Amino acid sequence: MQGLGIAFGVLAFATTLAVAQTNNPAPSGHEPSLSAGRNIGPRGSGGGHRAGDLQAQQAAKVGLLQAIDAAESQGQGHAVEADFEIQGGGHYEVKVLGNDGTLTEHHVDAITGQVIKIERHPIEEFLTRLKPADVQSARTTLRQALAIAEQQAGGQAAEVTVRHEGNTISYRVTVTSGDRMQEIWLDADGKIILSR
Repeated sequence: MQGLGIAFGVLAFATTLAVAQTNNPAPSGHEPSLSAGRNIGPRGSGGGHRAGDLQAQQAAKVGLLQAIDAAESQGQGHAVEADFEIQGGGHYEVKVLGNDGTLTEHHVDAITGQVIKIERHPIEEFLTRLKPADVQSARTTLRQALAIAEQQAGGQAAEVTVRHEGNTISYRVTVTSGDRMQEIWLDADGKIILSR
């Protein structure tokens, strides 16, 4: 009987710990994950894009813009997030917000530029605050924001995300140049509002 009491005590402690961890405030959407011009460190340091990802992406024959074009050509909607993933030989993951509000992730082969997998994300579409009208009403598209950021940083875009900011959107673009990364934030009009 005493063993059962100990087991319940451990379970209650683990549950309390899990709840405490989920109640921690999420990082602000305005906090870039990389410092200005920071060198890319080993896996586990810095932001979402790692040194191995960068090396594999530099070997890719398809760029992020081409991957976005391939994903958007699969249906009606606009890309709201795109990045390079090294798993499975290297591919881009492009999330497209459909005109009907559905969120779909397209895996685009980094060598051929072909869409190799499509996944629907019903949970994410529920959690996202982005609506198709938000993306459609922006004066600057994700593609244009990406091109502006690449020109500003003199490099190649590795990641791009649309963020919902109050009643408008903004873009966060991670650009690589050599072994360095820079985050550039743009508003819905394509104006650079932060560069780190």
